[in-house]
Amino acid sequence: MGSKVDDYDNRNMLLQTTAEYQKIWDGTTWKVIDALVETWNDQWKYRYFDGSSYQDPLTTDGDTVWRIQSSYIWDGGLASDGTFNNFNYFLWGNSNPNWKKISEVTRYTNYSYPIESYDINNNYSCSKMDNNNSLIIASVDNTNYRSFAFSGFEKQYTSGSLYDYEGEILASIGTATNPNNQQIKSVNYNISEDFENGGFNPDYETKDINHTS
Repeated sequence: MGSKVDDYDNRNMLLQTTAEYQKIWDGTTWKVIDALVETWNDQWKYRYFDGSSYQDPLTTDGDTVWRIQSSYIWDGGLASDGTFNNFNYFLWGNSNPNWKKISEVTRYTNYSYPIESYDINNNYSCSKMDNNNSLIIASVDNTNYRSFAFSGFEKQYTSGSLYDYEGEILASIGTATNPNNQQIKSVNYNISEDFENGGFNPDYETKDINHTS
């Protein structure tokens, strides 16, 4: 990113804002009646499968991308005319405590789709994408990204000694039947990462399922 004057190949995002302030004129001065601030971050962790498990490496300098992280509103009370009382503009790094965070995005895909966020009450919402990061296969509320897994068992990828059924569901090839007849029989499907709060790997075992029909 950067100015086209410096380099023709530089790119910029259009219509991206960091702050919006709505004001009215009272005959003497402009007074704020609404305010929204969005902070940005260029350091993110991206999920990827390394052939044996899913990893969360932090982006390196060459892979950093600026994206919206947190949203704030002013919550400092109202004056008698309905405008904000004792309003202070947002200062990055040292802002007035009346600026209240209402949401934060904590995970994006490599293609800038938000897949994990939480609201003002610290309630999480997240989504799982397919292996190409192009389609949503599951969305849930009240849980963070690493605390759930999902698969419709519609796609199967082979990596070494593992089957990857998308949604971070992995199975050992040695415990599955021949994939050519698409039978899944008593296979343990393991969430690849520990629950962040529980510290254990739950196992999911299917009943005998035949998908040949």
